[in-house]
Amino acid sequence: MDGKGPQAPGNAQKSLRPDGRRRANSQNPKIKPGEAAERVRAFVTRHGLANMVGSRAQRTLGLPPCDSSAVTMVAECAVSGDGERLRRIISDYSSAGWSNTVLLLDLLAPAVRLIGTWWEEDRCNFATTTLSTGLIERVVYEVTLANRRPVPLSAPRALIAVTPDDQHSFGAVVLSEILRAAGWFVVTRLDSNVAQLCADVASDRFSLIGLSLSRTSRIETLRDTICRLRKEDKARKARFIVGGRVFTSGEAQAVDVGADFMAVDPPEAIRLLDDILTFVAAD
Repeated sequence: MDGKGPQAPGNAQKSLRPDGRRRANSQNPKIKPGEAAERVRAFVTRHGLANMVGSRAQRTLGLPPCDSSAVTMVAECAVSGDGERLRRIISDYSSAGWSNTVLLLDLLAPAVRLIGTWWEEDRCNFATTTLSTGLIERVVYEVTLANRRPVPLSAPRALIAVTPDDQHSFGAVVLSEILRAAGWFVVTRLDSNVAQLCADVASDRFSLIGLSLSRTSRIETLRDTICRLRKEDKARKARFIVGGRVFTSGEAQAVDVGADFMAVDPPEAIRLLDDILTFVAAD
């Protein structure tokens, strides 16, 4: 659930069981432009969440379709640090009918991955990569905040956080906004410690707790965090989902850190929501 930095090796694209173990002889092909949003559409149709996806414009005057050329344009804008132009671009797409979910999954998240690839290829340095990803993250927050709707008290509740002492938070932001669009009440913690997360869990009833991890050196921290949060979950009803570059690269799986699910990218998280909502409904 992080911004993913450099793209993962090809062997990390195998499909996964909900417990985080790899399925034998199964391949998860690369997501094509537009496919991520189509997965969302199928998901919301099954669960009656029509407000999650808006209409799609065929073309926006003066802008390319929401495809690879648009992804490159957004990435270049972020790397140059032109926040005002980036906001205008996103605003123009939104005004033309592109939903927040389409913009997140088909435009902004791929732009972050592209910037990570440029860093891997030495086309930009670490500082530029970090600053440009942070700029896109702020734009995501601004765009989605304006369109957030009140959620009923009966809405399922989720806590989405970055593993304490980890750095990359973009994936956590994207998952938080997707859940909000799907009608969840979401608490997002991008820079918190274990004590804060434990206090959150002790004072609320979360159906889903998601944690992002980008650095292998913090695997033990994530394992300890999940163990402590499970102890604070008095009702024992929360399901734990993990994601981030450590899991995308295959360096760790959900079972290694005590989680129930693992997502290698936002579309995978959307697929897992089917299973998670089934669990929630049965509670």
